[in-house]
Amino acid sequence: MSISFAKAVRALLMGDPAVAASLPGGIHPARIPQEATLPAAAYESSSDPLTSITGVIGIRSASLSLHGIGTTVAQCEAMDVAIRSLIEANAGQVTRQGTTIMGLRYSGNNIDAEDLSDGDDEPLRRLDVTISGLERSAV
Repeated sequence: MSISFAKAVRALLMGDPAVAASLPGGIHPARIPQEATLPAAAYESSSDPLTSITGVIGIRSASLSLHGIGTTVAQCEAMDVAIRSLIEANAGQVTRQGTTIMGLRYSGNNIDAEDLSDGDDEPLRRLDVTISGLERSAV
């Protein structure tokens, strides 16, 4: 797991006014707290070191799975547009939380109804996306 990649991507996302407006409940590690305002999101991350013939090269391939929950399809679509636009605008190289991330890509959006088994009659909507890229290790 790449905690630094996840923190850098989260800082990039929450630092953008359009993303922050589409996710007033914030972006949380692992799961959305029950008391969070919706829409909100949770994330999980993973990474693997890149190697060359001479060994590890100080760059990791990383991805962040983001799961947004909203009460309407329109809220999920707003999350999708805001996040996609920001990632595409920062695909080159950006440094957040002391971590340099580059080659960001946004892929796979799926919006569906989510039954959270909380006894509530109202279904929620879920947006699932993946943000992938490279993370340069601190030297």
